[in-house]
Amino acid sequence: MAVFFFIPLSEPDKILVYDMKRFDFKIVSVGDRGIKYNAICIRGNSIWLSGNQQVLVRWDILSNEVTYIENFPDGFACREVGWSEVFSQCIVWNDQIYFFPLSGNRIIRINKMDEAETVLTMEENQFIVDALILSKEELYFHIESTDPAEYGQSIILTGDRMTPDAYVENEEMGKVLDQRR
Repeated sequence: MAVFFFIPLSEPDKILVYDMKRFDFKIVSVGDRGIKYNAICIRGNSIWLSGNQQVLVRWDILSNEVTYIENFPDGFACREVGWSEVFSQCIVWNDQIYFFPLSGNRIIRINKMDEAETVLTMEENQFIVDALILSKEELYFHIESTDPAEYGQSIILTGDRMTPDAYVENEEMGKVLDQRR
């Protein structure tokens, strides 16, 4: 069984694909928009990415098709908070993808139909510093403020299922990635 780990790189449109069985890696181009990816997760055969542009990227590994999701929920915007990255991280949980904001003003969920939905709107000075899957039933995230006088707050979402972030065992995916070496 092929086992891969995916890492976003600071070079535009690049990710590192690490083959954990062969102890080998390669740099792969994903898209052509000059996005510096910082958040990455896997759902099915697709890698989901975000970076320093207001767009989410879905890369189907098997077909090598790249799709740009630019239809964000009404009211979504990027703020001047000191970071260029729109989201701090993404997590696949309950078969849905959660993108946690850095300069963005909302937690965005990509549902099973690949549509973006708002989960929570941040106050003007808030951003997410950490998000963790606690269990199959609980997703934790911590909100901080750019105002040092304000305290952070922790929130737990509940659900019934989770999947790993950027680790996958998939023989078919391994064969396709081998052909791109």
